[in-house]
Amino acid sequence: MADKEIVIKGSLHQLKIYPPPEVTLPELKAFFGKKFESSGFFRGVRCRIDILDQGWNRREKEDIKKTIGAINELIEVGFFRPEDELTPREIPELRKAPEVIKKSFRSGQKVAVLGDLIIVGDVNPGAEVLAGGDIVVFGKVVGGLVHAGAEGDEKARIFALELAPTQLRIGKVLGRAPDDRVRRGTGPEVARVKKGRIVIENYSARGEGRN
Repeated sequence: MADKEIVIKGSLHQLKIYPPPEVTLPELKAFFGKKFESSGFFRGVRCRIDILDQGWNRREKEDIKKTIGAINELIEVGFFRPEDELTPREIPELRKAPEVIKKSFRSGQKVAVLGDLIIVGDVNPGAEVLAGGDIVVFGKVVGGLVHAGAEGDEKARIFALELAPTQLRIGKVLGRAPDDRVRRGTGPEVARVKKGRIVIENYSARGEGRN
């Protein structure tokens, strides 16, 4: 089953999952493993997930809860009926609305979102920033872990006024800004994957866009 058939709505700390009626229990469990466990989004994060009930019995619901609990025991799981709810086709994709956070991140602080992420502030050493899509930092990245395309999208990009993270990831590609890197100019920078490796370049809006 394609992941796009299971709709996700909400934020990192409160999600609603809308599986279609034809989804099987093994497919739903595989979805949680691929979407949540492998991406590392919910590791150590306390949140609630409510799942559209497609007529599962009590044992099947407990099996779903056990699967999610194995990913993160802090996740609270509930189920809801379709009454008074929009159908999945009427629910906008989460990726269409970027998450905007107005703060700087310091050591020990972590943020993870499913779609694009905009940070108005700096990312400092010891911080972790993860997003399923692009990451835009209206500030400096001077340390920490920054991971765009955390679900495997190697076309994702990372923008910042200065890019010097301790560790840089796009999709499954790992890189870092070298200690002796010399910036070209004083404008914003963008990191992207080219020929299987991460490169950091001066950003220019001319010709910019996903390939």
